[in-house]
Amino acid sequence: MIPGESERSLVEFIVEPTKEEMTECVRQGLLRLGDDTVSFYHELTRRTVESALDTADRRRLNQQVLDELGESDNASRLVHHARQADDVEAIMVLAPKAARAAMAIGSHREALAHFRDLESYLDRITEAERASIVDDWARTEYYNGNAETLDVVARAIALHRSTSDDRALARALTFAVRVNENMGRPQTADACAVEAVAILESYPPSSDLAFAVSQQAWLSMMQGDLVRAIELADRAFELAEETGDELTLIYALNTKGTATYSRGDPDGFKLLEEALRRAQLGGYPFEETHALVNMLSAAAERRELAVASDLAQRAIDTATRYEIQAFEIFARAMYAEVLVWEGDWVAAEDLSVQLFGSHPQSNRSSHHLIAGRVLGRLQARSVSALSANACRPFAPARSAQRRRVGNRSRRKSVSMKKGRGPTTANVPPWAGADYKPASTASTSTVMLAACSEVRTPSSTKSLNWLRRPFNMPVAALV
Repeated sequence: MIPGESERSLVEFIVEPTKEEMTECVRQGLLRLGDDTVSFYHELTRRTVESALDTADRRRLNQQVLDELGESDNASRLVHHARQADDVEAIMVLAPKAARAAMAIGSHREALAHFRDLESYLDRITEAERASIVDDWARTEYYNGNAETLDVVARAIALHRSTSDDRALARALTFAVRVNENMGRPQTADACAVEAVAILESYPPSSDLAFAVSQQAWLSMMQGDLVRAIELADRAFELAEETGDELTLIYALNTKGTATYSRGDPDGFKLLEEALRRAQLGGYPFEETHALVNMLSAAAERRELAVASDLAQRAIDTATRYEIQAFEIFARAMYAEVLVWEGDWVAAEDLSVQLFGSHPQSNRSSHHLIAGRVLGRLQARSVSALSANACRPFAPARSAQRRRVGNRSRRKSVSMKKGRGPTTANVPPWAGADYKPASTASTSTVMLAACSEVRTPSSTKSLNWLRRPFNMPVAALV
């Protein structure tokens, strides 16, 4: 019933074993005794013993453990016993605590598991608390790169509309801006941004308003209006300074740096470095990773391949450490594009195939656009010497030591060597049932298939971006 180590006093209180029984269990290699603890030598043994209990005994014993622990232990441990005991009241109290404790230490997968387990009991929780829980749940879905984020954030907004807390509604709408834009719903993102700012401008200046304006700036950048993005980022920066909001300062620097760099001003990179420095000092994992991803995109756009490769590794490692899957898979997709420019087409295909066929829960995200674009280029190379010649200016000689990021799958059956694409006799592993190697038009076919995969282009400019096989604007960010 109790995974890992347990307090000896707890076991003695519930089971009441004799000293001889404990000694025999240790002698037979079943239990390990510490000064104040007891545990099974092997978790499999514990589970075998637990499975031998009937349902009534398992519930009764777990309820005893839960009652004895009271509030003296961590919420994650308590909610485990509450679930095993089928104690609904305890689950409703403990699951949100366990989820938020996991969020606080960056364990987003654990937090998501707690929120999802709580879903069937949400209707029993008061409306205001339910709205707050669903807010946090939406964030964990987003950090894990899940398309379900759309539905959860829509539930949060609906719940806030039914309460009288306008500011909480504005915060939910502000978060929905990024979610909807990244999931290919630009009109909804625009509407959320406008409504959030309108609500918050009816109150005195606040950190909530500063953040809402920063998201408007980011949205303008994503939709290609770089001048407006910089203007709004400056306004967000001023509001953040006025209200002492360091988090929004970092967001504004990220957006202004990216937009400035995209306009051809190298000083934009310095703003991104400043955003990264502040995020690291302030202990903001999401913003630290976001700054690295933006820097990676900026270096890639300028074809600074050595810098981009290093930033890709840093972004992937940081996103993995903080369990922010959305950034991790995006950085991997960006690295696949860098590999194409370095001339390492085999590795680029391997990584793109892995990304294009994986993460189905996030199949409306931008990494599919990039992976599809890379595969489209490689397919064009396989059937047209003209395509290969056109690509050469962007494929400088790579270093003798290939850079490898993450656990890429082994080489696929398609033969791809530097300077030569796959043989047309082989069907690429990423191709669908209707695959037909035909002409260089295959490039746009695969790219547009990626666009179809994400359901709706983020904006008109996004579709144009998708069709530009050799130039990716920095604005194409997570």
